[in-house]
Amino acid sequence: MRKFTLIELLVVVAIIGILSSILLPALGKARARVQASVCLNNQRQISIAMISYIVDHNDYAPDDNKDDGSGERWFDMLVPGYLPEMTTPEGGLSFLICPNGRAFNQTGSNIAENGKMVSKNEDAAHLSTANATTTETMMLMDTYKAWRVTFPSYMDVSQLLEGESDEINLKHFGKANVTFLDGSGALKTASYFLERSSGSHTFWDVTQ
Repeated sequence: MRKFTLIELLVVVAIIGILSSILLPALGKARARVQASVCLNNQRQISIAMISYIVDHNDYAPDDNKDDGSGERWFDMLVPGYLPEMTTPEGGLSFLICPNGRAFNQTGSNIAENGKMVSKNEDAAHLSTANATTTETMMLMDTYKAWRVTFPSYMDVSQLLEGESDEINLKHFGKANVTFLDGSGALKTASYFLERSSGSHTFWDVTQ
């Protein structure tokens, strides 16, 4: 039986190394694409639940009362009535996880609701979606710094592009997932969000 020479073994090892250097980046990109799809699918599932909630609550989206002492966050209002309580081993809600996002902290989410929907007016009532443009009004997006709501003021270059990789919005190939009030969603670029940085833009279009 013929044995391999040292030179032949080194050639085989070199070939394996070259193939690995070619294939691993491609596998990494494929994995990231899958993660982006998982994130968008999660957002769509939440959007469907939120639309049902809005219909049942006279055009008002889930509020966020975490900071007023009640302890309820907008997604707490969807579980278990509108979404299943699918928890991770760490105790988080699995559908709130963006796989490319920052690890959970005290906010409990790295997918955020349109902050205009949870804003308070002088009567402590949040904003109605009744007059919103359903195909243009943002409902959810990948969040900045694992926060549970997002605002027009977050739509700037530093928070979209220049932060640490686990803090910026654009986690998917330089894009972020966004879903709208009709339940549709897509990956969007930085320029898309920068054009919508005004609080009066239809992207944030909800009313008192």
